[in-house]
Amino acid sequence: MKKPRPRKKSDYESFAEGVGRGLRMAARSARRTARMYDTPI
Repeated sequence: MKKPRPRKKSDYESFAEGVGRGLRMAARSARRTARMYDTPI
């Protein structure tokens, strides 16, 4: 069994950037869907 490699700070930062990007994409999609069906967000 291999040892997991130690995490670097940059690994966490890139993960956080990816999470932020995903949240922005989800919000954009939610706004688009709300406009399409004329519903509040």
